[in-house]
Amino acid sequence: MLDFAFPETRGQRPTDFETTFKFGIALTRLAAEDPAVHKLTLEVQHLLKPRSAYRDPALMQRVFEKMAEA
Repeated sequence: MLDFAFPETRGQRPTDFETTFKFGIALTRLAAEDPAVHKLTLEVQHLLKPRSAYRDPALMQRVFEKMAEA
């Protein structure tokens, strides 16, 4: 899905691509500031925890706040 970040990528982008992409960027920025979020992202990337861990309401609120900063 990250291939769609490049305009020359062919194919139909998912309808929620922009939001998902912005969420990922904000999550990465938050992980750079917070060791616990950094640990969580590593655990998800290494398949130790499911992606649904990102749906924690407190985490989502923090990510949305980070999205609003940009």
